[in-house]
Amino acid sequence: MTPEEQLQPAIVTMHRSTIGAEQLPDDWDIKTVFADPDVLTYAREEIARLRSGGRRTLAEHDHESKIRCEALERLVAAYEEATQ
Repeated sequence: MTPEEQLQPAIVTMHRSTIGAEQLPDDWDIKTVFADPDVLTYAREEIARLRSGGRRTLAEHDHESKIRCEALERLVAAYEEATQ
């Protein structure tokens, strides 16, 4: 399974919890999400890619990219907070 595939459920869960569609599961453990260091690396690279543009639209101008980028930023921030 690729880092993107591993991270996608967490992205959806984080976004849905942010908009109030569902709560984070009681057994949610952000450290488990990033148990594989490649997943954390992918998340940070994806945030940078979405913020910089490139071949796709900047996150600020494309709704789907914006949502994905914000969810990734929340996930990484939660992980960094949990590991300090």
